[in-house]
Amino acid sequence: MEESPFKAKYIREILRRNNLSPKTVCEAGCGAGEVLRQLQLQMGADREFWGYEVSPQAIHFCRSRENDRLHFKLADLGKERGGNFDLLLVLDVVEHLEDYFTSLREIRPQPKHKIFHFPLDISVQAVMR
Repeated sequence: MEESPFKAKYIREILRRNNLSPKTVCEAGCGAGEVLRQLQLQMGADREFWGYEVSPQAIHFCRSRENDRLHFKLADLGKERGGNFDLLLVLDVVEHLEDYFTSLREIRPQPKHKIFHFPLDISVQAVMR
């Protein structure tokens, strides 16, 4: 969660540089939901945010952040159909997926605009995997 303000700022910069102004933002694997909350605080009041998370423990933290424009769902976005979002965020998630090729194919038909973030730091845990 401590990196969430940095990630939100970085996302806003990407949007600014590419002249994008999404009305609906979705995050796959939203964790505790803090990145979406930070974006909601920084973006206009006419925006709506959706977070999808497969971990019941993580979704528990999201619930305290929910409001009329910030929603969370305990579900795998790749298995969901009909989500009409302008922007999809996939931040620090791909490295946790068992079969990331299939997962990426499942989200491919989702919004035209996507932002991915891959952690590049090395850790004991990453080396052991």
